[in-house]
Amino acid sequence: DGKLRLAYALQQLLEQEEPATLVAKLTELVDRVPRCRTAKKHAYNMIISHALHCREQAVNRNKGTSSSGSIADVAREQIRRCFEDFLDDHKENAFNSAFIEPTRLYFHSIGDTFGLECVRQH
Repeated sequence: DGKLRLAYALQQLLEQEEPATLVAKLTELVDRVPRCRTAKKHAYNMIISHALHCREQAVNRNKGTSSSGSIADVAREQIRRCFEDFLDDHKENAFNSAFIEPTRLYFHSIGDTFGLECVRQH
């Protein structure tokens, strides 16, 4: 069941995503696969959720082009999509800046390579 979901998600990514983003997401996936079980689950969830996000954007794009909405409505929808992408990136960067990077610095400064590796993996 999980393999079918993963195959469907990858098919959606191939159909909907830009090549550069596809390479980045697959690189993240390949980076996490040889790690622990938690990292593998995170990689699986990341691919599934990103594929769902791409599918939702494609459906919204199709609604915008098939309906007889005004130019202002189409422009608002485009701005909303761009802002949504920006906000997702900003939230991830804020999380990394507030939690991940200080934790990595702490483990590096005390010489705890195991703790540093755990933070990097999860």
